[in-house]
Formats: sequence, C-alpha cells, structure tokens
Amino acid sequence: MSVHGVPRQPSTWRASHRRRRLADKRRGRESTRSRTVAGAVAAVAVLAVAAPASAQGSPFGFSATNSVAGTVGEINAAVAAEPTAPAALQTRTPIGPVLGSDPVDLGGGVSLRLPAAGIRETAADTSVYTAAGTDAAQLAVQQVALGTRALINVDGPSAPQRYGFALSGNVARLKLNRDGSVAAYDSAGTMIGGFAAPWARDAAGQPVPTRFEVKGTSLVQVIEHRSRTFQYGVTADPFWLGLAIRACVKVHCERWMPGVVRRQYQNGHITPAVTNFLKQWFCAKTFIC
Repeated sequence: MSVHGVPRQPSTWRASHRRRRLADKRRGRESTRSRTVAGAVAAVAVLAVAAPASAQGSPFGFSATNSVAGTVGEINAAVAAEPTAPAALQTRTPIGPVLGSDPVDLGGGVSLRLPAAGIRETAADTSVYTAAGTDAAQLAVQQVALGTRALINVDGPSAPQRYGFALSGNVARLKLNRDGSVAAYDSAGTMIGGFAAPWARDAAGQPVPTRFEVKGTSLVQVIEHRSRTFQYGVTADPFWLGLAIRACVKVHCERWMPGVVRRQYQNGHITPAVTNFLKQWFCAKTFIC
C-alpha cells in the first residue's frame, strides 16, 4: 500500500531506522560532551602555564594569596619550638607602622627602624613587611607581654645573613654581653631596655647559628642560614624587653630578685632567668599579661 503515492515502508524497517537515529543522537551528545571536557581541560592547562609564578604554589608550601598567613604560620611554629621565646599577645589591632621603612615605637621614647620596605600586611595579630633589598625574606612585628618582638623570616639561601636594626630616641648606648644579650642605656647610664640573647630556628624546629653585633646604637642580627643545610623558612627573633625593665627600674624590683639573677640584671644581661623573673613580677603587677 502507499500514502499519496509514496510506498509505505515495512514496520521492521521503520523500527530499525528509529534505533539508528537514536544511536546517532547519543553519539552526537557524547561527542559534544567529550569536546566540552577536552576544551575545559585545555583551558585549565593554558591558565596554569600562563599564570605568573607568584600565583602558583611556592616551593615553601603557600601561594601568593596566602603568603602572609604562611609566613606568620612559619614564624609562630618557630616561636613555639624556641623555649626562651614568649608567646605573642592577641592584640586584635596591628602594631608596627603602615610603611616598613617607618620606625616602630617601642615605648619609653625609643624607636626601632626595621630593615623592611613596603606596606604592612597583617595576619594573626602580626604585622608583616618585605625585607629591604631582597624578595627572599620578610620582617614581622609582634606584641608580647614584656615588650615588642621583631622577627626575620628567611625564605631561601639567596636571602642576606645580616639584618640591621637602628635604635633612636632615648637610647645613648648599647652593650653586647658575653651571653649574647644586649643592654640599652640612656644618656644618664640607666638601663631602659635590652634584647634577649638571639635565637633562630628552621622550619623543622632545628636551631640555626645566630648572634648579635652592635654598631653604635644599631643592632645587627647575623643568621648563618648558609652554614649548612637547613629547611626554609628560617625564623629569628630580636626581642626588645623594654616595658618591664623600665617598670622594674622605677620601683627597684631587683631587690626581690635572687642573688644570681640580680647580678645578671644589674650588669645588663637579659638572660632567660632575668626574663622569667621580670615576666612573673610584671605580669603579677599589671593587667597586660
């Protein structure tokens, strides 16, 4: 039979034709899907190749989008590994200047100029700056119960091994002690602060050789991170002990110190024993700790 002169196809042929058309559609959808997936993969690959190095993961485990948090994480891990380092205070407001090239107010009419540049970035109550003259190190500032801590974070072997900190204001003289600590005196010869003996730790918590040098009223921390193989970042800590010392001088708190500690303190030695005594005394007398 025929419809309008066109021969009617057998039902078996029509069914086979429908199956072929459905199969062609499925193959077409799968081909389109494959092309879409391939295009997306290619686009991701192009973006990964085209992205600048700063936007990709760094060899130190963090990308540019969280480099400040990564730096602070390395710093805090090193502080936790160093038994002589006090914990940072939760200030809720950043300390340190907006510009790294501006001085840090240490209180008591004393300022400290960091070897830093750039604009302050913050994470976890820590101010972070780029180290002056290199992109392989950062400077940071934290508040602690007894004073202010400047921190150096070294990213790799190309970073300098010497970092200078210039003090100004009421500081007339710095004295380097045999134990590595440094005492600061005003023009009347009164101790107004000092730096505890320096320490440095690598990312694995291992100690890194470090020392202070004094040039006039400038402090230089030498970090020998190239002396052997260390895991970067390496963190070092010039810790200014000022507030508690000024308070102690005002009330002659050394009268309550054990004999050995009193002699260390009176000779300007900022040892762990002196620091621990000042912390216990100062924290008991103030609301800061």
